[in-house]
Amino acid sequence: MSIKKFYATKDTTITNAYKEDLKTRATDANMGLSDSLEVFFIYGQNPDPDATDAQKREESRILVYPNLQDIQTYYGASSAPSDTKFVLRLFNAKHPFTLPKNFTLNLYHFDDNWLEGHGLDMESYKDVGAPNWTERQAGANWTNGEGAIDISAPPADSLVGTKTFDTGDEDLEIDITSFLSTNWLSLDWGTTAFLITFTSTESAGSINFYTKKFFSRSSEFFFKRPIIEARSANAIGDDRGKFYKASQLATSNIQSLYLYNTVSGARENITPAPTLKLFSDSTLDTLIGTASVTNPETGVYKGTITIGSDVPVTTIYEEWKAETTTIKTGPIKLLTREPETNAGEIDYVVDITNMKSSYSREETAKFRVYTRVKDWNPTIYTVASKELENNIVEKIYYKIVRMVDDETVIDYGIGTTLLNNDHTLASYDALGSYFDFDMSLLESGYMYGIKLMFSVNGELLEQPETFKFRVD
Repeated sequence: MSIKKFYATKDTTITNAYKEDLKTRATDANMGLSDSLEVFFIYGQNPDPDATDAQKREESRILVYPNLQDIQTYYGASSAPSDTKFVLRLFNAKHPFTLPKNFTLNLYHFDDNWLEGHGLDMESYKDVGAPNWTERQAGANWTNGEGAIDISAPPADSLVGTKTFDTGDEDLEIDITSFLSTNWLSLDWGTTAFLITFTSTESAGSINFYTKKFFSRSSEFFFKRPIIEARSANAIGDDRGKFYKASQLATSNIQSLYLYNTVSGARENITPAPTLKLFSDSTLDTLIGTASVTNPETGVYKGTITIGSDVPVTTIYEEWKAETTTIKTGPIKLLTREPETNAGEIDYVVDITNMKSSYSREETAKFRVYTRVKDWNPTIYTVASKELENNIVEKIYYKIVRMVDDETVIDYGIGTTLLNNDHTLASYDALGSYFDFDMSLLESGYMYGIKLMFSVNGELLEQPETFKFRVD
């Protein structure tokens, strides 16, 4: 699992609305430093009885530059990552004005050099300068028409996506994965930006939609600024600690083992690529299976195999080799599946065993999750040896909340819907479940909490514990 956030580096509102005199258009108004972004459509405010249909129309649009260059640099220039979902997010800003309902916003991309500007006034439009409705920079008009794009005749393939607002107070969340993947090698990532506006149908009608606001990048609210979230479902399931022989009780009997190669702190591939064989004896004489090995990322090898139900031993032995060179050997406990006798909900004891009280924003923390069944009774041997049974739960999801106001910073990413990509699914290995978390995603100076959700037997079970830490 992984989450990466790319914050907008420019945003602003542009408008052709009338100023307070209802005669002069605010086409020269700049709002680049305002703490909010605004989109609206107004019809019929002009008091002139002879006003044309065009003179009766006013609108406001949003420009966002999310610095796509940073995204391409981070993931590499050759192609978009196939396992990553990209979502543009703008967050609703409450205001005292009328809130429209039942409308749709379009997201367009355009290619222009524009400045953000320093204007603040979003009511009287007294701050003038570029960018504005007519100009991208001082003395330079927009390439594709006034308002950044002439949406009555937009450039080909400029529409990226849409978002329908039923109640009006929803956040804007649009999947831009396909757009990025299609244009990864063709766009000028240094100048490509987004335009948010009403559909051509709504802006050509006579129904007022006033006003919808989002937080801008100038907002004091750190987690409400415009971002692109990159979400990857790359959790690792290493069955070394729960390796089962084939059984009629399981739909899939495929088991996975992982091998990691680290050289001087960095992952490197092994040449030639390693093979994986499993044996029933410690002398590696009796072969019971050869795994299919893949290389999902640099320095990481995944071997998948099914061990027959007729294998008579309780311990098997792995052998990773690169041609004639042995890389790793060792025993693996071979388990037999047994049906459950309790149909009720399972209660767990849960702990994050390696949590520190505080972290810096420069850290990436690896959190280890310990779980065991609540009614587990340890043996005398277990107590004496201080070896605690770790019941590995294959699907554990996490979310991050800010404790001072219970703000959900990172929500559970469960499933493969628009907003989710299993991107908060924890990995597991022989030691139990774990996940890495990039502390730069959080604002310093606050206490945060980790909540855990277990997916067991098709049910989602949120655990009652909250594991707290501070970011300094």
